[in-house]
Amino acid sequence: ADTGLLPRPEAAEHPPERLGPFVLRERIGAGAMGVVWRAWQDPPGREVALKVVRPESLLFAESRVRFRREVE
Repeated sequence: ADTGLLPRPEAAEHPPERLGPFVLRERIGAGAMGVVWRAWQDPPGREVALKVVRPESLLFAESRVRFRREVE
């Protein structure tokens, strides 16, 4: 956490209200790679599911490949 690579424990208690154009509304799931939020994207003004990857998941090449497959 001190290096900035891992989230601080208090971040889970108080997530940000926004991530770029996304307004986080409700945490709807979590898994090994990240957390999924019900969010509002404005523009274009639509509800979306937004997956936020855990920073530590991207430290390993295998995890980055897995995430790239999910994105595609």
